[in-house]
Amino acid sequence: MYKIGELSKLCRIPVKTLRYYDSMGLLPPDQIDKFTGYRYYSAAKLSDCYRILALKEPGFILEEIKAHFSLPKDRLSALITAKEQELCRLKTQTEQHIHVLRELQSALKEDASMFDIVVRKSDEIRLTFSQDHF
Repeated sequence: MYKIGELSKLCRIPVKTLRYYDSMGLLPPDQIDKFTGYRYYSAAKLSDCYRILALKEPGFILEEIKAHFSLPKDRLSALITAKEQELCRLKTQTEQHIHVLRELQSALKEDASMFDIVVRKSDEIRLTFSQDHF
C-alpha cells in the first residue's frame, strides 16, 4: 500500500489533486487510517492514475473520466472514437482559422489601409469613423 505522497511521486500527480480526485469519487483510497486520516492506495490505483492522465491528455473532463471507469471496453472504445472525431473537427476548424489569419497577413502586406475603418458602439448611437493615413 502507498501513502498519498508516495502515490503522488510515482504517478506525478500532486497530492492536492489526488485529494480532489478522492473528494469527487474518481480515485478513492483503498483504505483510510481511522486514527491518522492517512489515505492508503493499492498498486492497482497507480494504474488508475495513469489511465486518468492518459484520458485527460486528449481533453476528457474529469466527470467523463469518472464515467469511463464503470464502462465496458466496447462503450469506452465508442467514447474514445467520438473524442477523436471531435478533435478532428477542432483541428479542421483551427486550420481554417490559421488560413484566414494568413490571408489577413497577406492582405496587410499588399494594402496597408485595409483596417482604416473603425466601428465603435455606444449605448445611444453607433459611430463609424474613417481615418486616412498620409
